[in-house]
Amino acid sequence: MKKIIPNMVSATALALCMGCSTTDMEQPDGKVWRKGALHCHTLWSDGRSLPETAVQTYKNLGYDFMCISDHNVYPEGDLWLPVQRETGPWPCNLGSVEYEHAKKLMKGNVISKKISFRTYVKLRTMKELQELFNEEDKFLLVPGEEITVMGLKFNDRPGTYQNHFNVFNIAKTFPPLSGKTGTETVKKNFEQYKKAVNSNPAHSFFMVNHPYSWAWDVDPVTVLDNPEITHFEICNNGSSIPVDHIFSAEKFWDFILALRLDRGQNIIYGTATDDSHFYIDAVGKYSGNNLGWVMVNCPGKMTGNSLAEALNRGDFYATNGVILEDVTLDSNAKTLTVKVKAEKNVNYQIRFIVTNKNFDRSIEYREFPAKEPKYTRKLPIIPENIGTTALTVKGSEGSYKLKDDDLYVRAIVISDKKSRFQAPLYPETECAWTQPLVNKHLK
Repeated sequence: MKKIIPNMVSATALALCMGCSTTDMEQPDGKVWRKGALHCHTLWSDGRSLPETAVQTYKNLGYDFMCISDHNVYPEGDLWLPVQRETGPWPCNLGSVEYEHAKKLMKGNVISKKISFRTYVKLRTMKELQELFNEEDKFLLVPGEEITVMGLKFNDRPGTYQNHFNVFNIAKTFPPLSGKTGTETVKKNFEQYKKAVNSNPAHSFFMVNHPYSWAWDVDPVTVLDNPEITHFEICNNGSSIPVDHIFSAEKFWDFILALRLDRGQNIIYGTATDDSHFYIDAVGKYSGNNLGWVMVNCPGKMTGNSLAEALNRGDFYATNGVILEDVTLDSNAKTLTVKVKAEKNVNYQIRFIVTNKNFDRSIEYREFPAKEPKYTRKLPIIPENIGTTALTVKGSEGSYKLKDDDLYVRAIVISDKKSRFQAPLYPETECAWTQPLVNKHLK
């Protein structure tokens, strides 16, 4: 076996309080944990609200940072939209209800003008939004984009595909690039990102968004064949059609982890986002707010660079509602310990997921037909001995010590508190995911 590249997370204590200030999250060991939204949209692409509405909404919800990641555009330039009576079909107009909501939320601080019988509203740029909202070490708006490649047809498999990728802390527009295969499409888009950040790659990151949408449009072998990809969304809004009979998002993660580590390649980390498009009374609703976020350990001054560095070393956890009071990834003791900040009348179980070094490495494909031909897929069958539950602890605290033949261990905390909305491949109950602890002592 080749030498693996271990994650850099050491013993860590995590805490989160919805709506808390960063001061409330400072730990005795000096760590500070920031609540962040990595993926959301505005009227710069297909979001339903003005960008200032989006930012103010997250700020009101107690987020410490957020990244506006509109489709195929970085928010810059002079763009005005007319106020329409109705929002209309996708990608939607600025409707009158949204406009009135923005004026109320922003206390009139919306840039508008009247020309003849029409009202036009300026879409604030990223620079203008940062000047309006950023508060040092309290709230940070980070630039980004969702590179969105649509209508893909691949030479090696049936169906039609969309590939979506987020870039974080980069102030430029990346065009969507297509390839003849899924692997080539991911590679082309990552390469243009890599070229843009070549001078300091630690200060940004590239993420595969919702690979399970629309019907596993990004399969695990595609990510495996692009070993520089280190982040994906374990939790988003789910899939538009049921595809959990193929494999779960959990198995997707474990398949890539096991084979990456076996090959001596990079770890892949799991994030959670709400991919928000709606902001009026949208807390906990589909494509709304507070459905998925990350908690990032970012002591010292909070900047886009420091957040990206923490995300790149895996110093965060993902959640769609469960709060972790403490999590320790101790590579020397080979132990992962999790403690939940338990809510009253909510029950928890902590599942420790591992893959044995002797796992089945075979990759076999099968075709999965669909009623709509565009959703027909040819996908790998993930062996059963990849991503197995080594230990389940009922309660709010548990730990697992790596066995000599475990490649890694990661934990998912599952509550019995129903999630605020339901969709295929979105967790039925509130959960939290740690990052993997790699067995650096593996022989």
